[in-house]
Amino acid sequence: MNKVIKYLILVLFLSGTYSINISAQSCGFGCLGLSGIYGGYTVQNYDAKNLTDFVKSQLSDDIESPDYGQGTGFKVGANIFRAKFDGFFISAKGFYQFLEENYQVEVNTQFVDNEKYEFSSNYFGFGLDFGFDIVNLISLKLVEGGLTFHDAEFRVTTTLKDDAVSINETSLKYTNDKLKIGYYVGTGLIIHLIQDYVSIEGTAFYSIYDINNLSRETISGSVAGLLPQDQKTISSGGFGATVQLNIGFPF
Repeated sequence: MNKVIKYLILVLFLSGTYSINISAQSCGFGCLGLSGIYGGYTVQNYDAKNLTDFVKSQLSDDIESPDYGQGTGFKVGANIFRAKFDGFFISAKGFYQFLEENYQVEVNTQFVDNEKYEFSSNYFGFGLDFGFDIVNLISLKLVEGGLTFHDAEFRVTTTLKDDAVSINETSLKYTNDKLKIGYYVGTGLIIHLIQDYVSIEGTAFYSIYDINNLSRETISGSVAGLLPQDQKTISSGGFGATVQLNIGFPF
């Protein structure tokens, strides 16, 4: 996660530097429309069958196992620029996406009360989009595509019973050792609430990526994999959707 945060800081720094250069050239809303920031919410599907099978293997047959495959979370980013030419526009952006999918299972055995399975798959990325105005207040984002860099974490927390009265927790955390590169392509609509200053943007997209077997360092210093060797925690991406609020800044 520290690697992702460092990359995010770099993205925001470069975005700010580029915006300052634009301002110095007197090229604000007049030719580079909606430079600014945005925040929104995303629902994203992915193939995490291996992760589902792992959790199922940890539980007895009479307990319903979680079914991993859809993450949700907040998205923040910066529209570096949105240039307009005779009703058409092209945008460049950088963003960070927080995704998580968590479950708690009631075990209620002699020694275990419950278990929590918490999976987060976060990424930062760069994107370009191209579209045109349908009417004065609505624009069609014909196509958006971009490059993404994924990080992931899986935490298993077991709540233990001590003499059936007091409770304590043990936790294991699995992470990936390096960022994974992915891609996405999508389309959407932009509704302009205040032209060039405030808009709502909806995007449907398909993501292409995978995440290797997560692992943790043991007490002895060796590395233990979450899944059997050569299995992926996420085998492939899938469809998703984001709704976001854009805030523009004039120069």
